[in-house]
Amino acid sequence: MKKILVTGLLSIGLFFQLSAQTKFSFQGGVNLMKLKTTISGLSVTFNSEASLNAGLIADFQGSGTFNVRSGLLYNSYASSVSMGGEKNTQYVNYLSIPLLGRLKLSDKLYGFAGPQFSYLMSAKAKFDNGDSEDTKNELESINFSGLFGA
Repeated sequence: MKKILVTGLLSIGLFFQLSAQTKFSFQGGVNLMKLKTTISGLSVTFNSEASLNAGLIADFQGSGTFNVRSGLLYNSYASSVSMGGEKNTQYVNYLSIPLLGRLKLSDKLYGFAGPQFSYLMSAKAKFDNGDSEDTKNELESINFSGLFGA
């Protein structure tokens, strides 16, 4: 019983210590996806469609010029193609966890880079005639990507 109590108290103390050194913020933006696929030997390129990116970000305290940033993000992607006068739009939705190193380049400019792990929540193809098709089984459920930016 003492071990459980001590472990619990240490865990609570560690949580409060880490949360005091962590800044939380909301992130929102726009995703653009350009999709290329091969259908029956024919290469098809889809056009980019704007979609939503939103979530909670945690900046962990580091030095004055470098820190680690992570979070939980909802990423939606959409891409469309017109064939034979009919438009086909592919929608995919992911729940993502980035793990980024963030470097202070100047007073108001930061650079960041690192991996992002994403879990496929849904995928759907929609057609002009109102029909839709679930395409989740055609995609990998786990996505690993690299991010960089400023």
